[in-house]
Amino acid sequence: GCRLFRCSMLFPKMATNGWLSATDSLKDLFNWFTKEDILKLEEHGYFISVYEAVEHRVHQNHHVIKQENSIFIEHISLKDTEKLVEYQIC
Repeated sequence: GCRLFRCSMLFPKMATNGWLSATDSLKDLFNWFTKEDILKLEEHGYFISVYEAVEHRVHQNHHVIKQENSIFIEHISLKDTEKLVEYQIC
């Protein structure tokens, strides 16, 4: 599988039912949102979700994952420096 990141509720679900917008790295997530924006969104209950995805593709210049066969790994926060080191985005 491929480990992909999704900023929960920040990317809308695709029109194609069952696919979720995602990025292939946290660094790519910063192309959509600044670190400061993500930190502000975390204060309002939004979070970054990590998935192990078997089925993924590119749709309209970004990655999407098939929700039904993707495995949720964990939620992470930009404040969690240990996780940032683990995902290599310090």
